[in-house]
Amino acid sequence: MSRIQVNHIKQALDNLFTDKIDLTDIKAINPEEIKKQFYSRALAAYALHIIASSSIEDSANSITDDYNDNGIDAIYYDEQQNILYLVQSKKIDDGTGEPDTGEMRKFTSGITELIEEKYERFNKKVQNKLAIIKEAFGESQIKLNIILSYTGKGFAIHNQRIINDLVAFLNESTEWAFFSDFNLKSMHDSLNTILAGKPIESEISLSNWGTIDEPYNAYYGQISAYDLAVLWKNNRKKLFAENIRNFIGLSDINSGILRTIENEPENFIYFNNGVTILCKSIKPLPARTVGKTTGLFDCKSLSIINGAQTVGSLGIALDKFPDKLQSAKVFVRLIPLENSPENFGNRITISSNTQNKIEKRDFVTLDQEQQRLKTELLLSGINYHYKRTDEVIPFDENNCSLEEATVALACASKETAHSVTAKREIGRLWDDISKVPYKDLFNEQLKVHKLWRCIKIYRAVSKFLSELRSNKTSRERAVYTYGNYFILHVVINKVPAEILMNPVADFDSFFNNNLSNIIESATQKTYELAESAYPTALIHQLFRNYTKCKDLREKIDELI
Repeated sequence: MSRIQVNHIKQALDNLFTDKIDLTDIKAINPEEIKKQFYSRALAAYALHIIASSSIEDSANSITDDYNDNGIDAIYYDEQQNILYLVQSKKIDDGTGEPDTGEMRKFTSGITELIEEKYERFNKKVQNKLAIIKEAFGESQIKLNIILSYTGKGFAIHNQRIINDLVAFLNESTEWAFFSDFNLKSMHDSLNTILAGKPIESEISLSNWGTIDEPYNAYYGQISAYDLAVLWKNNRKKLFAENIRNFIGLSDINSGILRTIENEPENFIYFNNGVTILCKSIKPLPARTVGKTTGLFDCKSLSIINGAQTVGSLGIALDKFPDKLQSAKVFVRLIPLENSPENFGNRITISSNTQNKIEKRDFVTLDQEQQRLKTELLLSGINYHYKRTDEVIPFDENNCSLEEATVALACASKETAHSVTAKREIGRLWDDISKVPYKDLFNEQLKVHKLWRCIKIYRAVSKFLSELRSNKTSRERAVYTYGNYFILHVVINKVPAEILMNPVADFDSFFNNNLSNIIESATQKTYELAESAYPTALIHQLFRNYTKCKDLREKIDELI
């Protein structure tokens, strides 16, 4: 049976990627060897097509498989979702084995070297993707999806340990790396939906359910979080085909969903807004329905049009703590469209996604101190943008944003932890406008001249580091990229309090004549101490680690 499934996969890869995968670098003359290389590369491309929902062309162009690829066969960056995908692929003809342990170690080592910016160790195909790789790692909220795509059944313990150790190492300071086991079963399941172009059909079980009869039929109730997660895993982003947006990855909001599932799954239904599912038709199955306690519904052509972030997060939770999902319920609406007016589905989609789009930072607008700061800054000719907007904000002498203000104030704090939080997950600083850490940053004692001066220092440090990064070693360049908020934290705390706090102090003179020396010294000492104190640490994670950053700050204070 496994060999038959492998043949099905081979046929699909032929249909999708023939003449689209670059094979010009392959030196083999034997047609069978060339075909073997094609399937190996096509497996990597197919994994991206399914898991990342990349196009066939983008998936094919993501291939990096060649000599000196360091085990990384494909690289793809989803800019919208800030997710970098790294893929290794192996074709196993009989469908029963697993990748070689040596290849697994090569893959994990290659990932580490890529993160450490040791680009010179990679082949030309990887070198050609350096622009997107650098862009990805330059994003503070980047997520890393490590994918193993292989036509086998699963891992033995030694290979699983290799992957687990890598993910644990990468997530030492903050959870940003995730592993996807794209095995033969996952591939074959995806063929039944994505490749065949079939609409999604599923039987959905609801507890404590009810109906809406007028003017149009609908059903509502509670669905198991586990069932929703499985539905997502089997269909991925196709599930959100009619939604305004797909699953955006692990943002601060979606990380909160995971925390609730992990810590208090029984309360999930109270904290979550629920999910709306549109279907072409819905047929109750009376023989398998018990009153209003449990109902089973046969849903045809279903699509989730509201709740993509909830369902995608539950899908990730399925790999992390599946047992917890069994205890969680989600409120769901099932709406059949077969007897509804024309365009009714579009109206539901638009309304569901525009009447309740609230993010953590939006609650900041409820703080009267924000309006005070905006008013006082306007008196100085500076427009403070603290409300979310679709307008492009110019970062000049007359404009600044809530994000800039938050980072600048977090780094100005004596508490190193605040600057680390800004780097790890800025949304945590806006969690609750009535409590710390938000109140440590924004309060009635905050004066606008201090805020604006901190923002100007922030911009000066950013400009300096941006110019410094070119022509540096990989480790040094990484420090200037990922240690930017830590360096800003050191710099602002070396500026005399009189300069920051006194409204009549000659800040401009200090800014023009003295600040550059502080920035240069803080930058150099940060690099030297990071290398001497933590020579084997991943720089990307070092500056997201509270304990290590506190230690570095204490060491730097002794030197400058």
